[in-house]
Amino acid sequence: TQNPFRSTYFAAQAMAAEMSTGAPALVLLQDAPASVAMLVVGLRARYGKKLVGPGTFTFEDVAGMKAAVERAAASDEPQALTARSTGRDAAGAVVAEFEVDWSFRRRSR
Repeated sequence: TQNPFRSTYFAAQAMAAEMSTGAPALVLLQDAPASVAMLVVGLRARYGKKLVGPGTFTFEDVAGMKAAVERAAASDEPQALTARSTGRDAAGAVVAEFEVDWSFRRRSR
């Protein structure tokens, strides 16, 4: 995951951001009242400084994601959510901010 500049590749950071937003979605889908599919439909990133060494990516809006999943389970229309993931280095400094656009859609019955 380390590039020739001794920092973490941007693609590895993007995967961590997707995982930090996708894992809660998978848990929420298990409790949904109907079968709901999820799909990444967009991704934006801003990098503030190089990530050298360990990093942590966090997603805070589980309540908003739960509401989107519940709306999808109750509707025939897909529901969109922009999930924000913040990457921090070991010292806690923000190194990157990601916006992952998720689409939730109830599966056909």
